[in-house]
Amino acid sequence: MKDQLLNIINSKIHHHCWSLTYKRLYTSLAFAQPCDVFCLIGPSRSGKSSVMRQVAQEVTDRGNDESVGNSISLIATNCSTDGRFSTKAFTINALTAINHPFYSFNIDSLGDDVIKLTNRLSRTNETALRTALEASLKHHKIKYLIIDEVQHVLYCKSKGSTTPRAILDSWKSLAQECKLTLILIGTYEVLNLVLTSTHLIGRTSFIHMPRYKNSQEELPHFKEILTSYDHLLGIEHNLLSSNLKFIYEHTLGCIGHLNKWLRRALEESIVLNKPIDMEILKFTRRTKNELDSILEEIQLGELMYLQSKKTIGQITSKNNNPFSVKPQRFHSDSRLKGK
Repeated sequence: MKDQLLNIINSKIHHHCWSLTYKRLYTSLAFAQPCDVFCLIGPSRSGKSSVMRQVAQEVTDRGNDESVGNSISLIATNCSTDGRFSTKAFTINALTAINHPFYSFNIDSLGDDVIKLTNRLSRTNETALRTALEASLKHHKIKYLIIDEVQHVLYCKSKGSTTPRAILDSWKSLAQECKLTLILIGTYEVLNLVLTSTHLIGRTSFIHMPRYKNSQEELPHFKEILTSYDHLLGIEHNLLSSNLKFIYEHTLGCIGHLNKWLRRALEESIVLNKPIDMEILKFTRRTKNELDSILEEIQLGELMYLQSKKTIGQITSKNNNPFSVKPQRFHSDSRLKGK
């Protein structure tokens, strides 16, 4: 059973939505020009980061111990002490990713100098750090700047003009200044930021990675995923694929939710020392309240995405903030409908 757990942790199931998104993203980056902006969006745990990692391995030069290559990948984390997004901390992370000789916060190589660097960074203003980052990006001839979990900028520290939209504008300006391609990855919340940004509106190409819908066209693809997991984990009697409706209802068609559920089920099977069965799946599934909350967020995002496909002029003429859709409560039985 431990081998099964390792299998699912290390598994890479290239399903229909994954493959389609991969082709679109790969083609876009292969023909990208300096200053281009791409935004990979979709529901949480749909596989966006996995697709981006695979494409980055094939399109970009990842470098080695002596070189940073021509791309850097960052995560927009809420790393400040109060749980908010910090632009200064983000810039320091970028300088570390590019191995800046003076501002790189690499604890493994710093040793006893970590306290000195911490004090130095605390005294250095953000403008100086930004200037150092721009110089480093140009020096290393970075072509791709990849930023994941962009929706976290919504929790930025608001100081003066520092707003989520302003942060995205600054990243676009960074791409223009350093002549690089900017790739933003995030949930549907990023749509509202990008499409109401002065610098990004009309200049960003969107690549959508959706969940699987409960339709005649998409359910067979989702069933193929379940069949793959049945074989990968050695689950008897094709338990997953033969219970398609039950599995879909508790994953909402998102591969990430399925993967996490199966990991919990495997852990429980190890505890009980027995194979995964329906009893274990029911015990480890998400609660109804959890699913309703996740579904509401997904459906709201899907509605925002549909609105974003309208002509920008038609939308903005009616509302200066057209994608701020008022949340609504969806009925719990809509999980089965996949709408």
